[in-house]
Amino acid sequence: MNVKLVMSILGKVSLAFGICLMIPFLAAFYFNEKQTVEFLLPITISLLLGIFMSRMKAEYKGHLSLREGLALVGFSWLLVCLLGALPYLFFGFDLISSLFESISGFTTTGATSINNLDAIPSSLILWRSLTQWFGGLGIILIFITLVPQVGSSGERLFTAELHGESTERIMPRIKTTVYAISIAYMAATFLLMGILYTLNVTLFEAVNYAMTTVSTGGFCMQKEGLAHFNSTAVEVVILLFMLFSGGNYVLYYKTYKEGFKDLWQDTELMAYLSVILFFTFAMAINLFYSSYYGLSQSLYYSFFQSVSTITTTGYYLQNYNEWPEFSRFCILLMMFVGGCAGSTAGGIKVARFLILFKLSWAELKRTLHPRMVIDIKLSGNHITPNMIIGISRFFFFYIAIFVFATLFLSLTDRLGMLDSIGIAAACLANIGPAFDMVAPLSTYADVSGAAKLISCVLMLLGRLEIFSLLIFLNPEFWHGSKKW
Repeated sequence: MNVKLVMSILGKVSLAFGICLMIPFLAAFYFNEKQTVEFLLPITISLLLGIFMSRMKAEYKGHLSLREGLALVGFSWLLVCLLGALPYLFFGFDLISSLFESISGFTTTGATSINNLDAIPSSLILWRSLTQWFGGLGIILIFITLVPQVGSSGERLFTAELHGESTERIMPRIKTTVYAISIAYMAATFLLMGILYTLNVTLFEAVNYAMTTVSTGGFCMQKEGLAHFNSTAVEVVILLFMLFSGGNYVLYYKTYKEGFKDLWQDTELMAYLSVILFFTFAMAINLFYSSYYGLSQSLYYSFFQSVSTITTTGYYLQNYNEWPEFSRFCILLMMFVGGCAGSTAGGIKVARFLILFKLSWAELKRTLHPRMVIDIKLSGNHITPNMIIGISRFFFFYIAIFVFATLFLSLTDRLGMLDSIGIAAACLANIGPAFDMVAPLSTYADVSGAAKLISCVLMLLGRLEIFSLLIFLNPEFWHGSKKW
């Protein structure tokens, strides 16, 4: 592995990060806040580190090896999460809480350990939202466009970052694809910002909620969440943008170029909408017959929570922790599903579930017809055996990590069984709120430091689709090999 080349590119990431930190720094001046040094110091550290690393002279042969690409994916996320924790640290947060808040932001998890959000300066609130906005698009997608050394090898990083079964190259140059996705992402953000502002939401709130909604991050500015606005119009608009952001951005671009035919014929998108409707009706019936709400309210709250959970945004209108056990179990199941491949959502992804279901159904049929040849397709595309093996491997690791994380969390102080299950599922799927101790209207403030660190690992594993980090545990990764 060309260590100097990796360090040089990471240096440019650090430089870009320092420039991004200037946004909340300037906001602190705009809001006449006294806390400017708290941003000035992280800016200085990021820029100095970036200058030092980017000046490393590295031999570049026109392409990145697989190992270098994976190293850039993993280390760039670790770098920005560590640098992103500095503002919290200088604002007086302890080290673990600073890391937790930063990782939760960049992984678009939306879990927070801040009890009193009203006491947080506006500049730091803006920084929290920015971390989710940048994390939603993906640090890798951003710095591919900024670092010329990556060139055509950006495809390695693109596929590692937008890991999924429908993230095929749709244009000759991967950088063009990245630009197209970035433009769609930014357009959705500004559109939501403008709509919220016309609905009498303050400009500052519109900016923050637009960033945290389109990124499916879910950081709120108030403890009561969206109920703060007391506006059905605001809730519906955010609901629609959550639904949009849980879809495949690559598919959206294909639809823009080729028409709506591809949109309606996409199997994953139809399954995504069907799963949401299934859980909506299931929970609505349960809430209605349990006399929690009337029929219309049961449908509305169930639909909103289904979309929020499937897209892994984590917003809430009601404290679902007080709902019947059946509805809470539905929410837990939806945490594992996640959104579409190529979206900003977390979770296992609908495409993987579809392929596993098709495979399982085909195997059942093969018990009657042993010589049957299995051909799995998704949206008309043939799924190769290697891809099926990869999906099966991912599913196994995902469930195994969830189980072991639940066990480790249950060993920490103050966490019961449902707490441990909820935190493991919510952090691995990058959702945030869960049940009981960390239910809506609560925070992770009372969670122990050990549990927060486990949660940080889960959030990173979930955001990077597990293998981009687990590969670092393989000794072969760190030694020279022609296979890499």
